[in-house]
Amino acid sequence: MHPREQAARQGESTYEGQPCKTCGSTKRYTINASCIECSNERSKVNVKKRREHIKALLEQAKVGA
Repeated sequence: MHPREQAARQGESTYEGQPCKTCGSTKRYTINASCIECSNERSKVNVKKRREHIKALLEQAKVGA
């Protein structure tokens, strides 16, 4: 049985799988098999982009008012 299947049956949210092609980490989410390290990095980048976008919108609102 695959480690992901075992983890899912045991109700675990993560498992040790194949090394990530991007960062080499073996820790993965059970739900979608994505690399935890890469997911966290993508999340940080997306949060930063959203904050910058909101900041730009607020600046436009100040200029337009």
